[in-house]
Amino acid sequence: MKLFKRFPFSESLALIVPMSLILPNVYICLLNDLSAVEDVALVLLPVGVYLLLMALSANTPRTTVLLFPLMFIAAFQIVVSYLYHDGSPIGVDMFLNVWTTNLTEVDELLRSILLPVVIVVLLYLPLTIAAAVSWHRHHQTARSFLCRLRYAALAVGALGMAACIYCIVTKPVYELHTDFFPVNALCNLKEAIVRQSRMNNYRSNSENFRYRAISTHKAGKELYIAVIGETSRADNWQILGYDRHTNPLLSSYGDRVIAYKNVFSESNTTHKSVTMLLNTLSSDDYNGGIYSHKSVITAFKEAGFHTSFFSIQCPNHSLVETYSKEAQTVKFIAGSRGMPAMDEKVLPMVDSVMADKSNAKKLIVLHLYGSHYDYADRYPPKFALFNPDHHQQANLENRSQLINAYDNTIVYTDYVLSELISRLKSVGCNTALIYTSDHGEDIFDDARRKFLHASPRPTYWQLHVPLLIYMNQIYASTYPPLRANALNNRLKLISSSKSFSQTLLHMAGIATPYAHDAQSLLSPNLRSIDTLHYLTDINESTDLMEWGFCDDDKLKVKQLLSNGHH
Repeated sequence: MKLFKRFPFSESLALIVPMSLILPNVYICLLNDLSAVEDVALVLLPVGVYLLLMALSANTPRTTVLLFPLMFIAAFQIVVSYLYHDGSPIGVDMFLNVWTTNLTEVDELLRSILLPVVIVVLLYLPLTIAAAVSWHRHHQTARSFLCRLRYAALAVGALGMAACIYCIVTKPVYELHTDFFPVNALCNLKEAIVRQSRMNNYRSNSENFRYRAISTHKAGKELYIAVIGETSRADNWQILGYDRHTNPLLSSYGDRVIAYKNVFSESNTTHKSVTMLLNTLSSDDYNGGIYSHKSVITAFKEAGFHTSFFSIQCPNHSLVETYSKEAQTVKFIAGSRGMPAMDEKVLPMVDSVMADKSNAKKLIVLHLYGSHYDYADRYPPKFALFNPDHHQQANLENRSQLINAYDNTIVYTDYVLSELISRLKSVGCNTALIYTSDHGEDIFDDARRKFLHASPRPTYWQLHVPLLIYMNQIYASTYPPLRANALNNRLKLISSSKSFSQTLLHMAGIATPYAHDAQSLLSPNLRSIDTLHYLTDINESTDLMEWGFCDDDKLKVKQLLSNGHH
């Protein structure tokens, strides 16, 4: 009480706000192995700036309210640091995810990390509300106090600035826009706004784009299904060597379902990975063309196919939603009671397309909800083969329950894919299916204790994905070399981002200047990729083994290729 008598509330704000805003910097110092000088720079320079901001006006309650956006960034950073257990800043993709993620996914995520969310809410929200009330009551801060605060701010800031300059001079790779919070987060926010603006102009920028595609197959009926799963990692698929029976149905098909075990996505975010899967662009040319280059759905339309796009996901203002509208038939399948629909809801949509006799050539693109967290909500109870599969919080202590639930999602995906294949088996024409997932998932797999996906630095678990091809008997008999090539390529190191769309075009016999058969899984000329590429947060293509992967990730890749006799 004596402290608050000595410092009235408005003066207390001038001290409390800078201390609260510096918490993410302290957290970053604790998580990262930084030098003492880097720690000093990262903490003292922002403290000096925050103190100076609070000392600019006698109306410190108003200043506090105006600083709420910075408090939001600080709270966001604390949660991100907690979630990924590293000091990476809020990335461009994370800001975009806030815009493109539906409310149901947000609710599921927040419930899984309830503790840090509650902490930051209790830390920043009451402070802002109290400041707003104080502002309304016209509370002012004594000018003598503000004068002393300015001197303190300049002294602390000068020490922090000296440490920062020392880091810049002595460490060539040290840069404020990448290594210094909140500067890095604010720069990423600016870039996210620029990218969203470019995405909003996609329609006008891509209006004149043409694939100049033609069908090279003989006239007749054809049906192709491209299935994009969600958050499914290859290591939990029985058909790819997992020791649990997560694919009892697909496994029964033998080599009629061709499974590829050495496949990596070039992004750990949905909005990037799916756009690459549905485009002939990969991380190599993503930034230069993604906002003016239409999806392969348009190539199929140009080649005379009727195209359909059915999604269990919600429309979310992303390029994926824009791509869906290139199809002639589009449906986003809603769930009930605020929950997404089950993936099997796409089956009646597929049946309706197959029953329609008005179009001989058809492409169906399916975007599933797959294994997206919360895992236990992604499958009906009868698919709960592994138990217990429910948990209160997503943490290391509950990993066994999380794995059980996650494996149940794979069992359910196995069912959905098997149902699609059973339909294609009975169709009296050339039909084929290709499936992959957008990315994988971390589930507290190693000492890093990472969970979910889309972390600033990707992991092996987030990028190693399943990829399957099925051809019905008619197709396999019509194009026997393609099936033989598909079988021969099973153990090659593959980028799903490069090969998925190219395989789909090759499968359907679509010729276009943008088709590269050497990247198709059906090609005799397919070679294992030389470099595992990854599309970074700033849309640069980088070598995963040199930049993104840690030693444990690299070892997992080597073990994978060794076990597959690559």
